[in-house]
Amino acid sequence: MAQPLGMVVSADGERLYLASFGTDRIAVYDTAELEEASEAVSASSQITLGAGGPTAVALDDANDRLYAYTRFNDGLSIVDTVSNTEIGSVELSNPEPRHVIDGRSHLYNASSNSSHGDASCASCHVFGDVDGLAWDLGNPDHVVVSNPNRFVNLALSPDERARFHPMKGPMTTQSLRGLSDAGPMHWRGDRTGRNPREGESLEHAAFVEFNEAFVELLGRDAPLSDAEMAAFADFALTIRYPPNPIRALDNSLSASAAEGRRIYFEESTTSEEFTCNDCHRLDPPNGHFGTDGKSFVEGDDIYQEFKVPHLRNAYQNIVGQQITLSATTGPDSDARLDLLLARAAVTSPRPECDLIGHGVVFDRARRFLSRDGGPFQSDDDTESFSVSQLRDLSRQAGGAITFTCVPPGIGAHSLTAK
Repeated sequence: MAQPLGMVVSADGERLYLASFGTDRIAVYDTAELEEASEAVSASSQITLGAGGPTAVALDDANDRLYAYTRFNDGLSIVDTVSNTEIGSVELSNPEPRHVIDGRSHLYNASSNSSHGDASCASCHVFGDVDGLAWDLGNPDHVVVSNPNRFVNLALSPDERARFHPMKGPMTTQSLRGLSDAGPMHWRGDRTGRNPREGESLEHAAFVEFNEAFVELLGRDAPLSDAEMAAFADFALTIRYPPNPIRALDNSLSASAAEGRRIYFEESTTSEEFTCNDCHRLDPPNGHFGTDGKSFVEGDDIYQEFKVPHLRNAYQNIVGQQITLSATTGPDSDARLDLLLARAAVTSPRPECDLIGHGVVFDRARRFLSRDGGPFQSDDDTESFSVSQLRDLSRQAGGAITFTCVPPGIGAHSLTAK
């Protein structure tokens, strides 16, 4: 079973029918056994359908019928609930383009695309987006290869040592939405698309390079065929983000947003007089939303160069409100800390945040935590500090403390993090 979606319970409450979107099956569970945690998993408790991708189920108890909507063929399967077998199916009218119909199943189909039938590309790229997890996909059996990508500026380009090392380190799942016109793929741009076929875009060529993942990550016996992978790429490169729900419907900017736009396009961020837009290219007519596919150099002490990250889903990122206190900060910083303390003090109907502090106190790195807006526990469990004491410590020579609101329940990890 993979990616369970729709479910329905029989009128007598004894059976649960569950649609497994990543397969061609409906699972049937005994609800009493589920409640007792004694359910035995077996193929005999699954209904196999003629088409894959069941998403929704409807039950007609009086007539012993179950209906399942199957997305891989945009059809309706009819199941006899006495024999638990499919007795018919109907294909529905579908206005979707052919490339969507042909390519969709390669994202979701776990039955044919993984060794155990329980994982697919969509297991991580959930509905073409992200799972919020970090993965270390390094492979010690691979070799170092050259990095042919373009760089933001020749002055910042690496020399002939630019390489892709097979050991990547942990990197978060990236979205499949909005890949077209974004250049090479993955955080490092190591899906380079360097060998496109005639008439093939760089992005299409880069996407088909992921074919090896079906074997290396999902355990499939062999990669997809060239035709199947091309169909997958055709589908994936048309996935888009929905409109930004935060943006005003008339596309106008608030005063603060307008000032942010001015900073983004006009103010220099480095000694080389780069603006944000020089790297994170914002050019909607050409499909560029934070990157135009080029790479950049992190610094002399960083071995791997990365592709400039996109900003397509920046509005979705949940980031903590934060303020730093030091000897040079003023009343506005104190006011922001008061706001964070007030939010951390909220406990009903649910806590809003834990408030953590990281900083340097008397030339020593220290960590602090307040769960309810009160005194701060330090990384030394014998110490606690009042807010006033931490304000004073942050203003000592060479000192600074950055306070951040983090999701409730995870603040304690900051005290023990290495």
